[in-house]
Amino acid sequence: MTQQQTEIPKFERQLIGRRVSIRSFDWKQQLSGTLVKVEKYLYILQLDKGGTLGLHKHACGGISLAPPLEDKA
Repeated sequence: MTQQQTEIPKFERQLIGRRVSIRSFDWKQQLSGTLVKVEKYLYILQLDKGGTLGLHKHACGGISLAPPLEDKA
């Protein structure tokens, strides 16, 4: 028996390694950071404020590109 691999949508694959914003399901909260990995049901996000977080895709209202962080001088 062969194991089926679930194909990650092209849009999500293009976001890996880029800065993104992920909104909560009710769109009241937003997290931003670098998308490290996309799995079948999970986003792995390296947060701007530090740390890494795994987010269940079905708990997210949306994901989109975020503008780059401005360097604070």
